[in-house]
Amino acid sequence: MKKIILSVVMLAAMAVQGVAQSKLVLPLSQYENMKMKGELSKDIEYIPVVDHMKPLPTVQPDADPTAKQMIYPSSPTVGAYCSCLLPNVNTDPTFSKGEFTIGVAPDYRNDDGSTGLKALPFTFCLYGTNYTSFYLNNNGNITFTSPFGTYTGASFPSASIPAMVAPFWGDVDTRNAASGLVYYKITATSLIVQWYKVGYFNSYADKVNTFQLIVTDGSDAIIPTGNNIAFCYGDMQWTTGDASGGSGGFGGTASTVGVNKGDGTSYIQMGRFDHAGVDYDGPFGA
Repeated sequence: MKKIILSVVMLAAMAVQGVAQSKLVLPLSQYENMKMKGELSKDIEYIPVVDHMKPLPTVQPDADPTAKQMIYPSSPTVGAYCSCLLPNVNTDPTFSKGEFTIGVAPDYRNDDGSTGLKALPFTFCLYGTNYTSFYLNNNGNITFTSPFGTYTGASFPSASIPAMVAPFWGDVDTRNAASGLVYYKITATSLIVQWYKVGYFNSYADKVNTFQLIVTDGSDAIIPTGNNIAFCYGDMQWTTGDASGGSGGFGGTASTVGVNKGDGTSYIQMGRFDHAGVDYDGPFGA
């Protein structure tokens, strides 16, 4: 385990028992310094907060074991969903910028941030568990029971990772002014999130990724009826941040694309990605 400065732990530690790893709340400046030095432990989930903030709350889902599962892993026809990637979200007034708690308005540029808990006006069913709220995480995913700032992707299934839908779980960093931002839109039956031309750690924007998540109540025509999750991709130029062992946007620990229920059993993993190119060697290859 990598060394953690004792004074920092005594100042801001908050051990939490739950679905995920132990959690440690740190002042943002301390977190960024430790990440730069490689002092963050893989056994701890870190929650960076600005000095005046209190730790973000956690919530429990409304469990309904009889709810209909609406995840369909069957492969669509090639190109069938390409039109779901929405253009110009940065100029579409119906989209909002993600209000990440460690970012500064109006752009909320950040590294490893999460929003506060956001309500959904519909029920989203994930492997038989119903959710009516979510956290938007800068690092390419949404979660439901707590915010999630872990920047290095891991393989699914995992009981130590909370319920998560991840179109591209990697170390997104939007602090560079040349990076795009994260946008979202909530309707009566859908949530759309787009990571628009976002950079990677450490504040790089020489390569940028555009990818999108849609979740629905299963009836919204924005994706085929009977499905409630869609991943859509534009130009994807990097896979890995420096703190995950990457160099120049590639290598290191692969980023993860998939869905994790959080029970160590139910999941879909589309793939793990660590290099440039169009080759694909299955959901567990890199």
